Order: sequence, then structure tokens, then C-alpha cells
Amino acid sequence: MPHVHLHVIPIVNGEADLHLDQPNPTTAEALEAEAEKIRGALRAAGATGVDD
Repeated sequence: MPHVHLHVIPIVNGEADLHLDQPNPTTAEALEAEAEKIRGALRAAGATGVDD
């Protein structure tokens, strides 16, 4: 069965979140909230196997 394994990094503070070698100003709580929005959107679009 074909499937996709996708890791998504939420971008909350724009380009600042893309510089992984620098201290991240985004809190873990903010990232988790954005990740939950992404998971919800995937589920709403019919994606199966979306893990928390």
C-alpha cells in the first residue's frame, strides 16, 4: 500500500523559525498549537494515520 511519511515543522515566527542553529524564540506551546492546527487540517482533508 503506497503511503507518505511526512514531518511538518510549524512556522510561527516566520524565517526566524527556519534557522535551526540559532536560539528559537518560539515556545514549545506555540509550536504544539500550530502542529495541532496542521494535524486537524490534514484530518479534515481525509488524511488517515495522522499521529499526535
